[in-house]
Amino acid sequence: MGNFCTQCGKRLEEGQTCDCQSAAQQQAYTQVPPPPAAQQQAYTQVPPPPAAQQQVYTQVPPPPAVQQQAYTQAPPPSPAVQQQTYTQVPPQPVMQGQAGQQVQIVHAEGYLKKLTDTVVRILKSPDKALGEFVGTKNSQIAIGIMVVQGLLFAAYMAALFSKVNSLLQTYFSLFSGALSELEDALNYFGGSSEMLKFPLTKIFVISFILMVGLSLLFAGILLVVDKAFFRGETSYTHMLCASSGRSAALIPVTAAAIIVGFISPAWGLAVLMAGDILGYFFTGAALKAASTTESNKRIYCLFISVVIFGILTGIVIKIIYPMYLPETLKTAIQTMKSMKGFGL
Repeated sequence: MGNFCTQCGKRLEEGQTCDCQSAAQQQAYTQVPPPPAAQQQAYTQVPPPPAAQQQVYTQVPPPPAVQQQAYTQAPPPSPAVQQQTYTQVPPQPVMQGQAGQQVQIVHAEGYLKKLTDTVVRILKSPDKALGEFVGTKNSQIAIGIMVVQGLLFAAYMAALFSKVNSLLQTYFSLFSGALSELEDALNYFGGSSEMLKFPLTKIFVISFILMVGLSLLFAGILLVVDKAFFRGETSYTHMLCASSGRSAALIPVTAAAIIVGFISPAWGLAVLMAGDILGYFFTGAALKAASTTESNKRIYCLFISVVIFGILTGIVIKIIYPMYLPETLKTAIQTMKSMKGFGL
């Protein structure tokens, strides 16, 4: 009875060995490494041939024509397009200017409202409101109050001299014959009755500068007198706010003097002088918060300051009054002074 191979089942004779294992190994060796032809085919498939490489290379970098087309598309647009782009990106100067004007308008409205509220509070409660205002040391509002009062005073002076011009015209019309000698004198100095009119615009500007300057001067006088005579602890800003109390009191009084002055110039002047006296009382109320000087000495500080202020005001008016006169009248006065026939 024969034997059989345990691996492939082949029938074997007595003592015969099966060669299936060696045959399997030989077949495996022949399948693992590819033959030279297969290897050559594999090698020729991995790297592309020169023609395929040229095709790949010609696809990756564009040809000179395509590159030229790409370069012509890459540069920025023309100056006109750039200009259009630049004008769209940043905000236009006109819009910036309008925004700046709106901000200024808002600030101006806020300042005027604060200025108006301050004046109203001072007029309603002088003692309390002036003490609080001096404590704030708000020099901008203080100067604003002085400016408003200066404008009203300038308007009063322009209205007053306008009334004077009207009266002069009336007198020249009514007494033209009786004033023939004056007409001759005016003709001699190169003028006429028309040239005796007072320059209203010039009077307005000078009066405004004069009043604001005197208000600032009054604050300086208060500071010097308080420190020099009474050793008070204060500053110019404090005294500026105290001086503006006088201006605040004069604001409604000056407006009333303008109205009364159209009816009667003399009564208008009387109202203005009464308002000036009231203004010094307002300043006295403000001094309590403006300086550490005790109350008994504070009265004398105010009195000395008012006296010095009155003297300096008279000197200033004497210097600048010729600016209020018509040119013809100034020429006549100067000529008469030189002839010693007229003395001022």
